[in-house]
Amino acid sequence: MSTKPWRPVSPKLRMRDIIPTQLLVYNDRRAAVVDIKRSKRNHVEARVQEIGGRPHHQVFAAGDRVELLCRQLVGSKARAIGLPPVLWNAKGRSSPARDLTSASSGVLVATALITLVPIVGVVLGLGAGFIVGVMVRGLWPGHVEPGLTLLGHPGIAEGDLHERALAIERGFEFTDEAAVAPDPDPGPAERVARVREAYGALRTDLVYRIEHPALFDPKEPTTAAFERALAAFGAAGAGAATGRSAGEVEVAFNVARQNAERRGLRHVEQVHRAAVRRAAKAARLAARAATDGERVASLTQVRRILDSVALYYLPSSTDEVLAIGPPR
Repeated sequence: MSTKPWRPVSPKLRMRDIIPTQLLVYNDRRAAVVDIKRSKRNHVEARVQEIGGRPHHQVFAAGDRVELLCRQLVGSKARAIGLPPVLWNAKGRSSPARDLTSASSGVLVATALITLVPIVGVVLGLGAGFIVGVMVRGLWPGHVEPGLTLLGHPGIAEGDLHERALAIERGFEFTDEAAVAPDPDPGPAERVARVREAYGALRTDLVYRIEHPALFDPKEPTTAAFERALAAFGAAGAGAATGRSAGEVEVAFNVARQNAERRGLRHVEQVHRAAVRRAAKAARLAARAATDGERVASLTQVRRILDSVALYYLPSSTDEVLAIGPPR
């Protein structure tokens, strides 16, 4: 799978699961663009260019996690965000001294041969002069200006990528090249309240809850990280809440959600997967039911299936999301 542009990338993903892809790896101080491609059977090659620096290549094991890439490239507290396709536009450009020297060398050799061998020397001199000029030009490196362009986003300069990633963490949205600011400074508490609201809405969406169970499994690393960030924010208290701590909650939630949506029912043990898939199908029927009787029948089937598999991260018959209750 490829990552989605401008969406957080889970640090727990393995390289082999996301190639080919382009990432911006960054912390609060540094950032680097990474273009990851498979190089050999069990390895991936990453073309890396730190913002303002020069490109180089690194090789990683296909099973290495994104968090290792982040840590090696920019250090502690690093995270990653997807990028649109990257066009590398490093091109060599000649210096005047290089061009003058190569041309002069060719002319001198040609003149010498023509003078020494007047007849055949014309042909030999011109040919030898051309060859010498090319050789001198090749040995004298040109001036190289590395850079990159995002496909479909020519107005985004390389130096803007870091600020854009940090702005996305603060809640900004982007349409083409323009930034659309979030609601005027909602404050850390309000930002986390919105995350809780979004998470709560997903918990009460029966179909989503069944089809993306990793988001509700506290043993899943990305979900556990999200719960820790929430707990740390709550423990700090409203007076100590900061924009940074709220941002950590937002990023952790986005990463956990993306991971759950990527894994889907693969999170469920193989022995229970077919049953859970039937439960998801019945839940979709309940959501589309035209009558209360159809809805009750479908929900009853969902409850029966989920109670039979009894997985701790899926709803049980006592869960409110499965309450048959009054008509909708």
